[in-house]
Amino acid sequence: MKKLATGVVTLVMVGLLAGSALAWECWGGGRGYGANYNNYNAESLEARNKFLSETADLRKDLAAKRTQLDAVMSSANPDAEAAGKISREIFDIKEQLRVKADAAGIAGPLAGNGYGCKGQGRRGGGNCWR
Repeated sequence: MKKLATGVVTLVMVGLLAGSALAWECWGGGRGYGANYNNYNAESLEARNKFLSETADLRKDLAAKRTQLDAVMSSANPDAEAAGKISREIFDIKEQLRVKADAAGIAGPLAGNGYGCKGQGRRGGGNCWR
């Protein structure tokens, strides 16, 4: 019985490790969260912090608009016109952030790259696998 339990535990562990290894290409590779995070030097870190402080209000507006859109879409009868208007506002805010990020030399989710797999993961507009 101990051999069976040990075998099952071993198979589960191998499965979990294999799953993590396969997912790494998706969530660890590409330009998602943490793009160039380990490559920051003093100058780029200062530029990033300046960008974050200068765009705090835009990012706050973006979060508020996403919450509004979620509220509209989760209502019993979603209003397509209101959802479309809010979606356009979200797009405009994202575009403003992207332009400011490009001007500051910042890469990452706010610079036009999606979250996760090469810019195509969560909220990036596509599934993870090629």
